[in-house]
Amino acid sequence: MVALPLWTLFVWLIRVRNVVRDDGAGAGLIVPVALCGLAVYALVDRRRGLPVLAAATVAVWVVRLPMVLAHDHAAAFKIVHAGLGAVSLALAGLAVRSLRLSEDRPLPLR
Repeated sequence: MVALPLWTLFVWLIRVRNVVRDDGAGAGLIVPVALCGLAVYALVDRRRGLPVLAAATVAVWVVRLPMVLAHDHAAAFKIVHAGLGAVSLALAGLAVRSLRLSEDRPLPLR
């Protein structure tokens, strides 16, 4: 499943661009750069990288989403970020499920 890594790159590279545009760099880049690195790892090694990316995705959104919703942001900002979080969490769940299903399948005979 490449949907989670590709979605992660889409979401977090935009965040990297926004941080660089607004602040220039700093601690605000740690999470997005780490998630982008995990997404690349998951694309290269699906079996080992995808579960790590899925776990990191869940951890980030479980922390970040309540912060976004509680903070004084416009309703549109909250709705967009809730959507990003929901899609990310759904894809993380599907990624883990797809790995479990692929592990249950017998290897093809050659």
